[in-house]
Amino acid sequence: PLTEHEVEDRRGGGMAGEAALLQRACPEGARRVVLDERGTVISSPDFAALIGRWRDGGTSDLAFFIGGADGLDPAFRNRAGYALSFGAMVWPHMLVRVMLAEQLYRAASILSGGPITGPDRAGCGAAGSAPQAMTADHPATGVPAVSEPWRAWLAAGERRPSRW
Repeated sequence: PLTEHEVEDRRGGGMAGEAALLQRACPEGARRVVLDERGTVISSPDFAALIGRWRDGGTSDLAFFIGGADGLDPAFRNRAGYALSFGAMVWPHMLVRVMLAEQLYRAASILSGGPITGPDRAGCGAAGSAPQAMTADHPATGVPAVSEPWRAWLAAGERRPSRW
């Protein structure tokens, strides 16, 4: 299952204080992945293959960290096992959550032998294609798509809680 932990530094410790809260939210032994514009940009199939290698190598927990308005503490970011980027642009952390959930769903689909959709294939993103219907196992519905024993953890640090 996917578990989300949102932290808020109420003591005013800055990025270092936020990093300490994120550290405590992370499961012991989890592979840590930071979402950062300086990270590695990879395709969806390569992301799935990376997760598959981690899974096959014995990793049972993943922890994805999304920084708040000021990003992640540099020392915390440098201790991560992997830095992933969704491009050189800076994205709002709430949008990054959705983008990450979609990529985790897509990776689970790819790893289970499902189809890969994209601009050059039928489905999502194809020129002139109809919007895709969300199925019951899509993360946007609130139901995680990453199956047991895999658990993906998402920690998002922010100074002010976002309310939509």
